Amino acid sequence: MRGALLLLRDYAAVYLTAALVGSLVAADMMSASGLTVSDLCARLARWPDTASAGKPGEVRNYVLFTEVPFEGRTVVTGTRYASNGDQTITEQWCYLSGDDRPGAIASRLPLATKVNGSVTLSPFKRDALAVFGLDRDAVRALVASHCRFQ
Repeated sequence: MRGALLLLRDYAAVYLTAALVGSLVAADMMSASGLTVSDLCARLARWPDTASAGKPGEVRNYVLFTEVPFEGRTVVTGTRYASNGDQTITEQWCYLSGDDRPGAIASRLPLATKVNGSVTLSPFKRDALAVFGLDRDAVRALVASHCRFQ
């Protein structure tokens, strides 16, 4: 507690100055955009109340991931549902993760998406595929064998 008080004593002026500058910048941005405080309050009042929307215990924007190993990497398929109670699929995608070894640089190669029952390969540049040691034909085969689209 004493440490917090000492910190507050030593840096209170800095915190207050930063808050003042931040509020002046925000006010300037609002006036430049033509937005008034009353407009902002009206917009916030119309903002959907997502915390109370739906049934108790319902999770909206519900996503499940399926992982399939592939040569020291992982093919991940994401499936987004309307909610945990509504199993309507709203979006699906599949990507290849980079090297899974500890300490390896995290990288991700988007492979494909599925919309309205149609699978579409991601647009690739040769350089991006080369980093993963793949070409377009290998990606097509990988999507067919490892992406777990519903």
